[in-house]
Amino acid sequence: MKRLFRDNKSLIISMDYYEELKGPSSLHYVYSVLEGLLVLEMVSGIVLDPGIVDKLIDRIPGDKALIIRADSKARIRSPYKPKVKLIIDVEEALALGADAIVSSLHIGSEYEDETIENTAFLAKYCRRYGLPLVVEVVVAQGLRESEALPVGVKLASEIGADIVKIPYVEPLTLLEELIDVSPVPVLVYEKPEYTSASKVLEVAYKSIHAGASGIVVSRSIWSHDNPVKLVEALGAIVYDNVTIEEALKILK
Repeated sequence: MKRLFRDNKSLIISMDYYEELKGPSSLHYVYSVLEGLLVLEMVSGIVLDPGIVDKLIDRIPGDKALIIRADSKARIRSPYKPKVKLIIDVEEALALGADAIVSSLHIGSEYEDETIENTAFLAKYCRRYGLPLVVEVVVAQGLRESEALPVGVKLASEIGADIVKIPYVEPLTLLEELIDVSPVPVLVYEKPEYTSASKVLEVAYKSIHAGASGIVVSRSIWSHDNPVKLVEALGAIVYDNVTIEEALKILK
């Protein structure tokens, strides 16, 4: 857990959504950007799918936490629906050098029960081997976040999450309540529509001031013209408590 946080705060980069971007999102581009990001002091760790850990492990500095994603969305036909399956277990994650493992908990979806089972399975072995478990709460489309997220946070911690990862939500009072009610640290992640630099900086600022232990960024990084500058600006908010206006100046 100490590897995931610096001064009780964390800024984590996730590679598990870069392929959904339009534009320069090829692996070559992402890999080249990643090397510049991982040397930054403010980056606490990186989320990787297990299959590419071996390809990137030599590029990950020893002071950065490796968080391996344990599940993946598969697709089935007639009807076309997402199905979440585990693709790695705890022993395999440890063999790859993981400092933590992350899985999704879908609230209100057709596969809610399946993701509960997945999370419970991982939690059992995470406790046995002492590997931190990050549980990402995902709310099904059409549900009110104000009703679904408290259920998700409560359920994740009861199953055995060491860290809960939730989407940024408004109003800010709701975010504050979710963070306050969680018995474990909360990381806030950006929503797909939050790709502009100013919005992502706002999300980081409000999340930290609401009491979050850190933020997880993905799409906004890969779509920005200068990912290194954006991460530096985010780090200034997370660790140095600068304002959004001050952070925007770092981008210039």
